[in-house]
Amino acid sequence: MSNNAKGLALTSLGVLIMSLESLFIKFTSISSFLFSFYMGIFMFISMASTLLFKEKNFVKNAIKSSYVVLIVCAILMAVSNILFISAVKTTTVANVVIIFSTAALFSALFAYLFYKEKITKNIIIASFFMFVGLYIIFNDELEVGSLDGNIYALLCTSLFAMSFVLLSRYKQMDRVLLTAMSGLSLSIIAFFFCEDLAIDLKTLAVVMTMGLLISPISRVLLGTG
Repeated sequence: MSNNAKGLALTSLGVLIMSLESLFIKFTSISSFLFSFYMGIFMFISMASTLLFKEKNFVKNAIKSSYVVLIVCAILMAVSNILFISAVKTTTVANVVIIFSTAALFSALFAYLFYKEKITKNIIIASFFMFVGLYIIFNDELEVGSLDGNIYALLCTSLFAMSFVLLSRYKQMDRVLLTAMSGLSLSIIAFFFCEDLAIDLKTLAVVMTMGLLISPISRVLLGTG
């Protein structure tokens, strides 16, 4: 299997697993920020535990080699996670998944803006159909009050794409460490917008399952792909 095929397979699997998060988010009634706060904690615990099995100086050397990009990408991914959760809570899951599928378009655009990489004919053709699909989604949903959710999903997708384009030039950056840092950033950012940190055990169990397993695995796969 070629590197491109591997990357596509990993990314597709990551998107598939990420789409499962929608079910967990819809299952809760807490605010997006409170959900993000606890999810970030569990994501950090999950990935930090994995890092314990690395070499003694691994984390130190990894942070030192590209700490600026690590921090920037962690923050971008944290904000995009909050937007993703907000989108799922305010619009249909189908809309979020379809809008997120335009990540390739945003990636091509940011690659051109940041690194002057040429946008291929295939991407232009795909972009046309993506825009048609987006128009249909927005046009239909304007009357049912989910425009905010669609905008959250679009912003989430653009920030995810931006972080992955930045990461494309830093192949040596450990994706597990990045996911751990994004979880930490997610909790810190969400904390300042939470009115109350109270949460019932049933909801906590749902968020814990998502934060410890589903979200970290999908983010690592997306970042690696």
